[in-house]
Amino acid sequence: MTFRTEVAQSADPHHVGTSDPAPASPGFRRDGPAPYLEQTRAQTALRQQLAAIVADLAPELERRRVREPEAKFEMHVLPHRLIARMADVGISFSWVGAVGAQALTIADGRLLVIQWAGVENETRGVAALRSAHPVRERVYRPEASDAEHWGWCVDDADGPVRSTADLVADWLDVSSTRR
Repeated sequence: MTFRTEVAQSADPHHVGTSDPAPASPGFRRDGPAPYLEQTRAQTALRQQLAAIVADLAPELERRRVREPEAKFEMHVLPHRLIARMADVGISFSWVGAVGAQALTIADGRLLVIQWAGVENETRGVAALRSAHPVRERVYRPEASDAEHWGWCVDDADGPVRSTADLVADWLDVSSTRR
């Protein structure tokens, strides 16, 4: 029995094996670390931004409740979704991204904001949106260099980056003028 060593013709006769380095692991780049939104720590910052939306909406719902005591003002917080009901108007903020094994980075997700009109005043809870219809919708992509410098930009435009507080204020302003 004869054993023969086979070496690829293009290989260096003094070096056995490949000259290419091992493939990089996910999240690692040869030219430096992954951008912030592609890192897992951005998940925590996203949760903080969604909590900030709740914190910005709550006082406004209280102010409107005082002005219109006969109307219903509610906030429903679900994982990655928030629905604010203000009388016959609603605003939903929904984080849209893959989950589980299909999970993408925060950079791949989007914030979908919808203003609803015709919310049923006699029905409580999320079910009140069944009678509603969307009147305005916008999709935002996150922009961040770190947790302290987070903003939202309209997904299909190169417009300005808005803070979470400014984004919520804009939607509250539009919801109060369209009634």
